[in-house]
Amino acid sequence: MKNLRTTKSLAASLIVIAFFAACRDGAGAKATNTNDKTSLMKSSCMFYWDAPETTVNNETINPYDDLYHYELYVSSTPYFYDTDIPVTFVSAVEEGEGGAKKLVTEFDLSLLNIDNVFPTLYISLRAVGVDGQKSDFMDPVAWTRS
Repeated sequence: MKNLRTTKSLAASLIVIAFFAACRDGAGAKATNTNDKTSLMKSSCMFYWDAPETTVNNETINPYDDLYHYELYVSSTPYFYDTDIPVTFVSAVEEGEGGAKKLVTEFDLSLLNIDNVFPTLYISLRAVGVDGQKSDFMDPVAWTRS
């Protein structure tokens, strides 16, 4: 992978856009703030991003071949450090229909086992290349849970 380790601006180049869709249950209805634990457990909150195609130096990478996985981080503050431990790893590429490679660009945050101590958490992501180099953290995104 070509020079994936760079300054913080790499996160903006690598992760073009990250956002949360509205938290929804299996039927697509908007999740509500309720004490019904079963409806809250069924709800999901999707986190989306675009796969990187270039480094901060505008060197082209092939995300199908050059990316290994993403590291997903969660914090009660909007600050992330190299010493932080990711809460999960997300494969960058998976097998799609007919055995074709498919880029992974979403993760269901409801799959994380996180206490409800903090109503707002911050999510960040790092891309990791097949050569082990990591991007910097993307800009944190606030995740307000009901």
